[in-house]
Amino acid sequence: MPLSVPQSPAAFLPARSRQCMLSCLLWLATAMPASAAPFAYFSDTGKNNFTVVDMANFNTVSATSLGANRSMPTDTVVNQATRKIFIGEKSGVLIIDATTNSIMGEVLIGASDPAAPSNTTGVIALAVSPDGQRVFALSKGGSITVIDPIKKTITGNITVDPSSRKMTLSRDGETLYVSSTGFGDSLSTVLGVAGVTVIDALDNSIERVVSIGKYFPTQLAVHPTDGRIFIIGRHLYPSTEYGYLVIDPDKYSVRNVELVPTNVQKPGLASLAFNENGSRVYMSGSGAFTRAPLLEIDTTTGAVLRSLSTGNLIGDNNTALKLTSSFANGKFDLVAFLTGASTRLPYFASTKVVFIDVQNGTVLKELQYSQELNRTDYTIAGDVLDPPADATPQTTSTILQGSANPPLRRTIPLRFYATVTGNNPTGKVVFKFVSQSAKGKQVEKVRVPLTGNMATLALPACDGRWGDRALSKIICGASFSAVAIYRGDANNARSRSTVIDETY
Repeated sequence: MPLSVPQSPAAFLPARSRQCMLSCLLWLATAMPASAAPFAYFSDTGKNNFTVVDMANFNTVSATSLGANRSMPTDTVVNQATRKIFIGEKSGVLIIDATTNSIMGEVLIGASDPAAPSNTTGVIALAVSPDGQRVFALSKGGSITVIDPIKKTITGNITVDPSSRKMTLSRDGETLYVSSTGFGDSLSTVLGVAGVTVIDALDNSIERVVSIGKYFPTQLAVHPTDGRIFIIGRHLYPSTEYGYLVIDPDKYSVRNVELVPTNVQKPGLASLAFNENGSRVYMSGSGAFTRAPLLEIDTTTGAVLRSLSTGNLIGDNNTALKLTSSFANGKFDLVAFLTGASTRLPYFASTKVVFIDVQNGTVLKELQYSQELNRTDYTIAGDVLDPPADATPQTTSTILQGSANPPLRRTIPLRFYATVTGNNPTGKVVFKFVSQSAKGKQVEKVRVPLTGNMATLALPACDGRWGDRALSKIICGASFSAVAIYRGDANNARSRSTVIDETY
């Protein structure tokens, strides 16, 4: 006997019903969008344009000229909240609308005439607040211009060390970190000091300058979960040390992390990016023999776990000027923006964008861009615009209360309490104290773990024994202000209390 073949339930429906079902399924297939892919945005000095690449298939969506008056793009960053792209270039900052991939405005810096961009010193680095409401543009000579990208106006200016080169913002957008090398374009010209300037990004005031000694920083970034500042570069004088620096965001202590094992290839580090939880940091830089090395490093131990490929470049001196990451659809990709140059005659410059699957350690795509003989200065920089995340952390609020015994009573210990609302919040609260004196603004931070939903900071009386003399000068001075900042966790968003002012 022949075997009977089971039929689907749809086979027993009338023909009209089956036709309706098929039509509905086809409608659903076209109506339900596939998983959205990220887009890579980058600017290229060789072509003087910005390019958009769809990372689903690595096809170029658009390539738009910046125009003759907008030459030498230097940095490109995206803002996920407003879906805007910002490009720093010679005359100021360009604003790109990601929905149309068109230039929607420009904020000139140091020039009133668009036809005379030579009056400007040029933007060399950008940073954008998470909400997209503030853009910080660093120009040569140590000037940071604060921009309102909605109104396209300049709202402030911050003067930093004239040798400042790079910037990064804390994840809450409240603190801006600016690195300075101490030197000009060559190591023979001394402009300032090697360090990191800490800036309150809410009121554009400098909190302090953290010295990093005899270290030449090339890039810095903020750890995605604990806020530590990672700095890469090199030691200026002959040394066996090879690694990176880490700055504590509260105490501002500097720690040198030496990479191990010591027999790994040691590139001149120039760029870095983290995985999503910050357990790994990826560092790349300069390398010879057609490769720009890329190292995967354990952020706890400093151990080099893998060396990943960034593809080949034509030249004998190749550098990953910038790394950026994408976490779309649960997949971790790195994008490396590379420049290559031949130091043999004739000089030759080239730029390339490389997309890397981190889990498999494979190069997904290499896109070659500018190539030209007798040039060595072509650069490329960019960022990735991921699709909006589906899940958002629980909104929280932080309430700060002072001790029932006011600071005026110097013989009684002091206490500050921070209460955090949310979805069983965990983690830490930072108590930030600020005072103004003849020497300027003084800021100290104390990090306290939550117990339940409360963090308690106990301090000695002003005439007691203090381990933190800098904090005692603020608390026991004429006046100070205090604020509590909850740093958030996987389920809860960050929040900030209102400011408490204390005056004797």
